[in-house]
Amino acid sequence: MSTGKSFWGTVEKYRWVVWLILVASYMVSFFHRVSVSVVKETIMGGFGLTATEFGLMASMYFYAYCIAQIPVGLLADSVGVRVTASAALLIASAGTFLFGVADSPLMLFVGRFIVGLGVAASFVCVMKIQSQWFKEREFSTLSGTCLFLGNVGSLSAQTPFALLVAWLSFRGAFYSISLATFLLAILCFWLVRNKPQDKGFAPVAPVPSAQEPAVGLKQSLLTAVTTKQLMILNVFYFFAVPQLLSFSGAWSIAYVRDIYGLSLTASSNLASCQLVGFMLGSIVIGYYSDRLGKRKPFLIYPGIVVALLWCFLAVAGGPALPPYAYAACLAGIGFCSGQFGVMMTTCKESGPSECTGTAIAVLNTFGFLGIALATPLYGRILDAFIDAAPAVQHHYATIFMAAITVVSVLLSLGIKETDGRNIFQAKTAR
Repeated sequence: MSTGKSFWGTVEKYRWVVWLILVASYMVSFFHRVSVSVVKETIMGGFGLTATEFGLMASMYFYAYCIAQIPVGLLADSVGVRVTASAALLIASAGTFLFGVADSPLMLFVGRFIVGLGVAASFVCVMKIQSQWFKEREFSTLSGTCLFLGNVGSLSAQTPFALLVAWLSFRGAFYSISLATFLLAILCFWLVRNKPQDKGFAPVAPVPSAQEPAVGLKQSLLTAVTTKQLMILNVFYFFAVPQLLSFSGAWSIAYVRDIYGLSLTASSNLASCQLVGFMLGSIVIGYYSDRLGKRKPFLIYPGIVVALLWCFLAVAGGPALPPYAYAACLAGIGFCSGQFGVMMTTCKESGPSECTGTAIAVLNTFGFLGIALATPLYGRILDAFIDAAPAVQHHYATIFMAAITVVSVLLSLGIKETDGRNIFQAKTAR
């Protein structure tokens, strides 16, 4: 009997070790999405970047994340989560170090890109592990909890990271994050296992019978891009996610500082309302989706609220709107964006169980392509009105955010209800 099994005793205990280590890697990915917003002024001033160039640099993370999604999904389904996640964390550590030592805009861009490649495996690996170590009706709740904990990484990249930068400097702070990521990679390889059987436990998820042919990598990818339900989800995610991750990752703090003239710490605190809302909404929406066994209502109705709030900010946002009212809007947008955990569950329930990693990777490819395009576009809109007041610049940028959320709501209407079961396998069984 292995040391891990004798110490933890049962699969019900050890699965939390595996899950929490991978969720920690997901927290690292969320940290990096937001971290550059804290050092925006330092980077723009020190390297002479315009708002458009800064937005493009920030989006390098999302371009890399997008490019890497399908490969890491295929790797998670083939070589396994343990090797995939450990290697990815080592890459993220190297990219973080390079970003810290950068002495030119090119090194900033390259370092940010490598970080994106490294953290790209985190969410796919968590979802794959959940499909192997946990039961079907636990998936949406766990996905929501994963998003909640992931956003602890985002919150740590705001006020706490601002304090770390003030203490250690811009470069010293990124050196520290690089070292922590390296240590997490070692821990991941030491303790994570692909499935319960690898630790001598009985399987939790259904095991395909010997008569069922294994799904190859090519077939996994074809299924993910040709299944109608999955493709609707992919396009929906492309329009739905930028309003949260593009805005909070690069522009939310800048918005507060430009509109209200607050300090960096105060701006970080106010902007974090969106992420705190997202954390709470991820758990609440995921829990009730699992409890009721329904998915579609938890995609449509929260999406409508998000669209309405962005439309409100596009019309009434600016200095005339009190900071507390703006914070409330951000909190509401973040809370209802907790629908993303249910969307991942719907994706899992819309394709073959053997292709879970690949299907979620393709979904993330569409989502992070949307983020990668939206991040510099927001900056381009600001630059297009460079001679106008900051309130006018951000007014037109928030109109853009409102427009894409309305499109995402319309797309969500075409998603089929799964009723908490795998509709792909139910269909093929008939």
